[in-house]
Amino acid sequence: MKLRCRYCRLGITISPMRHAAGLLAFFLIALAKPADTFDLRRLYGAPEIERFQMRPDVTLTVAYGTNGEACEFEIEPQKQFLQLPVANEMLSKDLVDQLMNEIAPAGSRGKELMPLGSVVVSGSCNGAVTFGEYENVQIELTYGRCEKEIGVHAAIVTLKRPTCEKWYKKPIVTPKPR
Repeated sequence: MKLRCRYCRLGITISPMRHAAGLLAFFLIALAKPADTFDLRRLYGAPEIERFQMRPDVTLTVAYGTNGEACEFEIEPQKQFLQLPVANEMLSKDLVDQLMNEIAPAGSRGKELMPLGSVVVSGSCNGAVTFGEYENVQIELTYGRCEKEIGVHAAIVTLKRPTCEKWYKKPIVTPKPR
């Protein structure tokens, strides 16, 4: 017995055995479950790094310490998975300040040891990196102005916790006592 396909005018016929094998293959593929977050965590443990969407065009990458607590937060324009930074993709300084305050509110940073902007390292494309040091937090901002107005390429907030030692960068300039 031959079954006719829906597209009879094409004259395609399918044997019942091929029809059954095709349906079986379709259902097996549909039922096969790709690895999801639960499976990955079960197989490999908790992630060391995760990425979140803070705003429609802004991502937050979080790196975790040895005990699973957040240690480093990187705010940057949204990009494709593993895409390198693009020179003209920037965020406004006002938006970055707002997002940094969500992650590390001013009251939780501790005493200011080195004001943000007091150390500037020049880079390419009229860019620069500036640092700020607090008792509990270190902040690094990467600026640039290639084709647009000056903006922020990335903001990195690092918490000074004992379990975050591998993420914390020692200050390049020792702050003067006040």
